[in-house]
Amino acid sequence: MLSPAKSLRCIVRARAFSSSSTLSALSAAALPKAEQLSSEWKGTSATGGTTKNFIGGQFVESKSSEWIDVLDPASQTLVSRVPQTTSAEFEQAVDAASEAYKTWSRTSILGRQRFAIEYY
Repeated sequence: MLSPAKSLRCIVRARAFSSSSTLSALSAAALPKAEQLSSEWKGTSATGGTTKNFIGGQFVESKSSEWIDVLDPASQTLVSRVPQTTSAEFEQAVDAASEAYKTWSRTSILGRQRFAIEYY
């Protein structure tokens, strides 16, 4: 999955390309994918919505009631809010990342490139 920032960049790039006649076919294909990815990260746009934790390939609501504001460093406007993750959620994320690393570390360079191209 893409990070909220990468999802947002995909949408911005797709919309920027849509004004270019030479890339209009590409943007027509890329925009729906970018919007679909962005919808999975609902609340991560400049509207200042909230973000779920991403643990083990799943979006998970945090049990925390505390939030951290994510600000655009250029304008200081609220971009999103992320949960102050609990210790248990943090441990789950570390365990999931450790499991994912076992497979990822055995993935070839070409496989990693394909993944990055497909999801970026």
